[in-house]
Amino acid sequence: ATLYLDDRNAVRAVSAREASLRDLLERLRDRTEWAVKVHGPVTGAGAGGEGAADGRSYLRRASARRRTERETREQALARAHAVDRELRRYAVAATRHRPQSERLTGTNVPQLLNAAYLVDDARREEFTRAVGRLAREAAGTGLEVTVSGPWIPYSFARPEPDAVEVVA
Repeated sequence: ATLYLDDRNAVRAVSAREASLRDLLERLRDRTEWAVKVHGPVTGAGAGGEGAADGRSYLRRASARRRTERETREQALARAHAVDRELRRYAVAATRHRPQSERLTGTNVPQLLNAAYLVDDARREEFTRAVGRLAREAAGTGLEVTVSGPWIPYSFARPEPDAVEVVA
């Protein structure tokens, strides 16, 4: 936010940027933002007490558990990226935000995707149907896909869309 000492300074600042602000408003006209988040499976079942108690057996089990957790996370990330690729087909622009921490989301499930999509209002139903389909498909793999919106396009309200990928 920018504070101006008086109306004259505010008018001058807006007037100086009039062309870029008009372009921005035109780019956002009849479009809304939709937020989609993908949360992944919880990994790490604990050390477990199965099998032989010698050190070599323990290290083999621990190594296998870490390998399984890594592979599970890589597969979950690949599925989350596939969700993002599919939803970009319905958007005119998209951006990824940094995944939120488990402390911030209030869950013990890692957030794998935190994305925003700028969608033409005429494609709203197509987009939400696609999200619903992807959420149902993901549920079978232990992922959760959630959507919120429509929102005012905050993530896309920049005169210079530097962090925004134009899809179309």
